[in-house]
Amino acid sequence: MTYRKNKTVVRFSRIYLVFAIPLILTGIIIYRAVEFQIIKREELQRSLTKQRERIVKLVPRRGKILDRKKNDLAVSVKVGSVFVRPGAIKEPEQVVRILSKTLEMNVKDVLNIIHSKNNFQWLKRQIPESQAEKLLNQPLPGVEVLWEYKRYYPNRELAAQVIGFTGWDSQGLEGLEFHFDNYLQSGVEFLYTEKDAHGQEILLEPADTTDSGNDIVLTLDTGIQFIVEEELKKRAEVTKAKNLIGIVMDVKSGEILAMAQYPGFNPNSFKNYSRNRWKNLSVSGLYEPGSTFKVFLVSSALQSGIVRPDTVFNCENGEYRITNDIVINDVKRYKYLTVEDIIVNSSNIGAAKIADQLGNKNYIHYITEFGFGSKTGIELPAEEKGLLRTPDKTTRVDNMIMGFGQGISVTPIQLITAFNAIVNDGVLVRPSLVKSILSSDGNVIYNSLPKEGKRIVSEKVARQVKRMLAKVVEYGTGKSAYIPGYGSAGKTGTSQKIDPSTNSYSYEKFTSYFIGYTPLKSPRLSILIIVDEPDGVAYGGVVAAPIFKSIGERVLPLLNVEREIAATKEPLSITEEDEAGKAIKNFNGEALVREFSGQRMPDLRGLSYREALKVLSENGIGATLRGNGFVEKQDPPPGTLINSESRCFVFLSPLI
Repeated sequence: MTYRKNKTVVRFSRIYLVFAIPLILTGIIIYRAVEFQIIKREELQRSLTKQRERIVKLVPRRGKILDRKKNDLAVSVKVGSVFVRPGAIKEPEQVVRILSKTLEMNVKDVLNIIHSKNNFQWLKRQIPESQAEKLLNQPLPGVEVLWEYKRYYPNRELAAQVIGFTGWDSQGLEGLEFHFDNYLQSGVEFLYTEKDAHGQEILLEPADTTDSGNDIVLTLDTGIQFIVEEELKKRAEVTKAKNLIGIVMDVKSGEILAMAQYPGFNPNSFKNYSRNRWKNLSVSGLYEPGSTFKVFLVSSALQSGIVRPDTVFNCENGEYRITNDIVINDVKRYKYLTVEDIIVNSSNIGAAKIADQLGNKNYIHYITEFGFGSKTGIELPAEEKGLLRTPDKTTRVDNMIMGFGQGISVTPIQLITAFNAIVNDGVLVRPSLVKSILSSDGNVIYNSLPKEGKRIVSEKVARQVKRMLAKVVEYGTGKSAYIPGYGSAGKTGTSQKIDPSTNSYSYEKFTSYFIGYTPLKSPRLSILIIVDEPDGVAYGGVVAAPIFKSIGERVLPLLNVEREIAATKEPLSITEEDEAGKAIKNFNGEALVREFSGQRMPDLRGLSYREALKVLSENGIGATLRGNGFVEKQDPPPGTLINSESRCFVFLSPLI
């Protein structure tokens, strides 16, 4: 009985198995059918389409880059791209001859392309429109032209490091082209080809042409940019410097009117230049600022209240040993100098002592407020934040050396932005390079609004520092930066460069600076000039200051800025009190515009020291002059009847 029962169970198990296997297989087939037809239908279709079709990306029309006056800086020009369908070519020899001649191609290269097995093959892309039109005027079966766009820079080297360039596919690679690529790009155009049953490519209709990208309107002024680049090039030929940089900033708005460097490059053929030429040193170059940094040291010390402009420091007769191994030297041997004199004469020893008295914690706090150690946020890629030690990693010696601009690295854009805060009565404004962004139909997408600045030092401190900067140009290290008719103020700087072979400061390689503003009474422009590794004399007052002057003399009239003071050849060294007859012997200035009668006291108000001396001397009037800068008041007043015994007391101030 037991045997029969087991035998029956086995028989029924086999029957179930016979029926179950087909059911399971049927279920699997149904599931796979549902998966392919419903669940993965779109995915499979995409896969099959991908195998059958090829998508060729065409170069679209990119938005323009314009200067503040809507002059073209970067545009997209229409170009032709030629392709062939080998199977449709009827007379290969004639076609090869025409194509090789028209497109200036090697005959063998053309032959290889038209004998391709593909039914779609590029022959030559992005040829000039005139060349493409010439080809279209002699129709050749199997040869067709599609229209694309190629980036073109009409001003060649002008502002090349700022604008940057695009690659073959019109994608931004450097500069503003890279930074605003998403705005400048338009919708991408495509060309579709499909394989037939034999695997040959068939050309389908190209996608509809899309609108162009957005236009970027910059704060740059092409005229000012050209002037700065031209002046840098002139000086490069004299100094044989490695690099020169020039930045012009609007004092109130922080807008960059020019950002130039030499040598430059032509973005239309960027591959012909080394990558170092592409680099925008204004935002990515790191420099020790040298004596230009004394501006921020003194501003910080005045703001903290530890010194006044007339506070006196012992400058050790030009040599100050701060450790057994470190000695600070001045170019000239000074004994006692006021804070003002330390700026005017650019004393390293005086600066070191001010920094020591200020202390590293306070000093680093203030220069951090000026923006050093942080990016400015200007609309450019690859901006560096500089190198600034934290207080806990700054020794007393480090702090003293930083007082005259060593042991710290800054970018040019940081330097001019911080300096401009002093010119702008103590208020720092973020630098800007973009005024607006416009859509292809002219609507405003973005508009740069006036920015609220951040107060760094009081207006009183800023004006005290500006008086010192005026004296730097009036009779200090920056006399070569004086701009006749407008006046100017600023600070020179010369820094030693690190020699990589010794990891110490070089005695042969220097960087020269002048940073200043103009006009003197109503500042419009802050200008920074950097000359890197000049050959021979390296003093900023000799190398960089004349470039500042040349740029100011040309740019101010371009902006229709009226002259504030009568023109002179150069400022005169000022003493507290001087006699007209004695000083005039050394004066060879140009003739003044005004002419005065000898019967009445001339109006001297607003004239410089030198101009006032000339007028008084020509009228035979004795004079006593007090102060420096420009005439604020006089006694007797203008129009007073005078005689041969008359004498004039003249009181001058920087008029800031």
